[in-house]
Amino acid sequence: IQSAKPFSSAEEIVGRFRAGNYDDMVVVAPMSVISHLIDLGIKPLWAEMQQVSDQSIADVTAKGRHYKFVRWRRIIALNFKFADEAQNDNN
Repeated sequence: IQSAKPFSSAEEIVGRFRAGNYDDMVVVAPMSVISHLIDLGIKPLWAEMQQVSDQSIADVTAKGRHYKFVRWRRIIALNFKFADEAQNDNN
């Protein structure tokens, strides 16, 4: 089931997910929201896509770009490493 109704928070997403008694969740949201979902006990699925030039083999077209589905991956954690931190790691 695809929900077109916007969400105001990760908590609202989790509430709808649990109320709907769904088995899995595919989420298109900012990384901060995905991170919060993980903190709340949800491990959403990520659709790994590959950009293709041939529209006839594309599964999705968005903003003039064509993508083909590669595989599903479960997100269990997010880890942000910033450039200034990476430089400090080398010192």
